[in-house]
Amino acid sequence: MLSLRGAPAHSDARRRRLLSTLRASDPGLRDIETTSIFFIEVERPLSAKEQIVLDALLRDGGTGGEANSTPEADVLELIVVPRFGTISPWSSKATEIVLNCGLDAVKRVERGTVYRLIGADVSDAGRALSSQIHDRMTETVILAEKEAEALFAHAEPAHFQTVDVLERGADAIREADQKLGLALAADEVDYLVDSFRELQRDPTDVELMMFAQANSEHCRHKIFNADWTIDGEEKDISLFSMIRNTTKQSPDGVLSAY
Repeated sequence: MLSLRGAPAHSDARRRRLLSTLRASDPGLRDIETTSIFFIEVERPLSAKEQIVLDALLRDGGTGGEANSTPEADVLELIVVPRFGTISPWSSKATEIVLNCGLDAVKRVERGTVYRLIGADVSDAGRALSSQIHDRMTETVILAEKEAEALFAHAEPAHFQTVDVLERGADAIREADQKLGLALAADEVDYLVDSFRELQRDPTDVELMMFAQANSEHCRHKIFNADWTIDGEEKDISLFSMIRNTTKQSPDGVLSAY
């Protein structure tokens, strides 16, 4: 695996906003630096010419992350990468572009972000900041570039496992939630327990993963078409029905209503 550090990952305005947010958790935080980082899975070492092409494609004017003058003892460096075991949408397109540029030694490219937290609490407690810089459903935080090799791990499919809901109830779902990173809400945990007890069987980890994805931030049907209550008063139509009604009443110029 190769790694390349590129250009700043955030504009100065976004970086300052993020710094302000993180200071609420760690008042000692003085500054933050963010840099794009690229991880490349290769079949063989790249030639000097191939390396030049790869640099031009990925670094986007970045300097490659040369040494910083800030003492390392005063810096907490966290690297946010796509969740292990997944292939990001960016990776799919970027890898295609790299291959079309003649770099046939490259098998896959992934992108991450390096966060250098200057003045942060570098104890284990300080790593709580990681929850504010990544989405645990789709991303992973690592502490060293070498750990990113797990992005390119090739494993045989594992056998599915059952989750002991009939015996352990909500505790079993919550444990699976943490282990699998499902990001389930409390009401979803209760729903799963009630549903599988009604079915008189335990769910598999595959079923829980499918449920979590169907109800993730990428799919709002459960909210848009759910009961709609405003100021304690239950409405006759759902939010999605309200959108449709607005479109019906004023259809001119509407290209899409969702």
